[in-house]
Amino acid sequence: ARTWCIANPLAKPAALKSDVDRLCGGDVDCSSIQSGGVCFAPNTVADHASVVYNIYYKSHQSQPSACSFGDNTLSTVSDPCKFPSLIIIIIIYFISPRYKILFLNIIHILIHYIYFAAHGSCIFP
Repeated sequence: ARTWCIANPLAKPAALKSDVDRLCGGDVDCSSIQSGGVCFAPNTVADHASVVYNIYYKSHQSQPSACSFGDNTLSTVSDPCKFPSLIIIIIIYFISPRYKILFLNIIHILIHYIYFAAHGSCIFP
């Protein structure tokens, strides 16, 4: 199955930025997230971190260890550029009140990545 390495939406921006700075100073060509680069927009720490994490992950043949940045990353088999089923989201919301935080995180991810559904993906080859 295809997999992607993305920024955890619950990660602290400072931690994501630290990882981006370290990876861009080493193994990853980060020109795509620089101003004018194809992945500059949306210009958020989380979006840029997702680009960098996934480039690093893919450059290491998608090995699980290449998506291990503490709680800052998530490995997923669901293409983050595809709009998840709204029915599944609604079911999660109504299953239990304790899942409401999960629901809110899913909504955050949808809003966060919906840009790519409309504008094409530069993050997730």
